[in-house]
Amino acid sequence: MSTNFTEQEIKAKDESITVFEAFKATFEYMKNYKEIIHSTSSGGVDTVLSWMSILKSDDLPADPAVWEDWLECVRKAKNNEVDIEFKLSNPNETQS
Repeated sequence: MSTNFTEQEIKAKDESITVFEAFKATFEYMKNYKEIIHSTSSGGVDTVLSWMSILKSDDLPADPAVWEDWLECVRKAKNNEVDIEFKLSNPNETQS
């Protein structure tokens, strides 16, 4: 299986983030995944884990799109662009 990672994406795997930034990035990633689930018939956590599985040949995820999505979540977390505040949803609101 060939992957198509940019040089910048490959170098990003060595970038350091704080534990809290990692937490916020994970929150953002899961929030985005939830939106994918609502718009498609994708599977559950097992599906996400298969997308995120690392190929031994280059120590990067099997699915390049997952890596791009993760890097975007990390960027947002580092720039304090992740809204992690708890909110109650209104059951009368329609979800898109």
